[in-house]
Amino acid sequence: MPLELGGSRVPRVSPVSAISSSPHQMAGTRTVLIDLGRQTATGARRRMRGLEGVLGHLGLDVRVIELLPRFRSRYVGRVVRAPRALGSVDVVPETLAWSPSAVRRELDRIQPGMVVCVTDRCFHPALLGPWRTYVDFVDRLSISYRDRSQIAGSLLRRLEYRLLQRPHERFESSFRSRVDGAFAAGRADSEALGVDWLPIDSEADPRPLDQLRPPGVADTDLVFVGTLDYPPNEIAVSELHAIWPELSSSRPGISVLVAGARPTTRVREICARNGWELVADFPSVADVYQRSRIAVAPLQHASGLQIKVLDAAAFAVPQVVSPVVASGLDPQFPLVKCSGRFEWTAAIGRLLDDPVGARGLGEHSRRHLRQHYGLEAVAAQARVALDLGTRDR
Repeated sequence: MPLELGGSRVPRVSPVSAISSSPHQMAGTRTVLIDLGRQTATGARRRMRGLEGVLGHLGLDVRVIELLPRFRSRYVGRVVRAPRALGSVDVVPETLAWSPSAVRRELDRIQPGMVVCVTDRCFHPALLGPWRTYVDFVDRLSISYRDRSQIAGSLLRRLEYRLLQRPHERFESSFRSRVDGAFAAGRADSEALGVDWLPIDSEADPRPLDQLRPPGVADTDLVFVGTLDYPPNEIAVSELHAIWPELSSSRPGISVLVAGARPTTRVREICARNGWELVADFPSVADVYQRSRIAVAPLQHASGLQIKVLDAAAFAVPQVVSPVVASGLDPQFPLVKCSGRFEWTAAIGRLLDDPVGARGLGEHSRRHLRQHYGLEAVAAQARVALDLGTRDR
């Protein structure tokens, strides 16, 4: 049956190999998470930590295989496999970077009951075995590559992303017959792919709000957080820059904090020109969100689930976001959605003029996060996504 959350229905993938085990019988089942293992990919690391915690909470024995640190493919292997990787619906080109045969030998040694390939870049038919196999799309990489092909800085990078887009589209439309199930972190992506929705879990700080955000600590009106050399985040800073003349003229003295690793020259120039505070490195997100009255996410290009929204909600910060950001969440998530520059200016102004209402919106988002994105809630969804004996058969 479809998984029901937030008042709407998310279609399921019918598994190839159904099981009859109960959740109790599944406790201790050895599960392998296969990840690229890129240390600079902060979102991917957050997803992996979340999956490890959720599956461990379900009583599964979780092992992690990081492909690029341990199983990087040799040049000859890449050349031999290139024709199939570039033309097949079974794999995407990024699988050329690692050795499927070496990973398969490792799986044969571990003998797992389940294997979860985190993104289609970590799936290869050679990994299929007596175990059940799932793909965690996280988000639709075909959409991510399409967007980056439009906004990347150099012509060569735009062409590269365009060439990657099509193989991912082929895989996303043909994977069902090869795996036992699949899921995605973003709500809109799960619906488009026809798979289960499994959001990134996020636990709100259990402290009372007056301890979490002590009165008088917030000294900045707006905050935008994100890895600042990631093109969609750089474009989002530019979008905030575009509404700044009207916003600053209607709200004299309004302040902005931009926080995130590796800011580009463009981001630095925008912050300097507008007098915004730029924090390239911070010990924790608490140091940023405790200072902020409103969190903004004016992304025009995005897929999946934006972790910045979960983090702001964890600290009860009211949020104004673009429609594409909101699409990754359940429809009842408490925030303000805006699409035009006039709407952005008006929405930010209303929240700044009504601190009581803004505080209520932030508190509501924190309660919603606890109920729908906490460990227990996501673990319940994982039971369904991984067929751990929770469905009628």
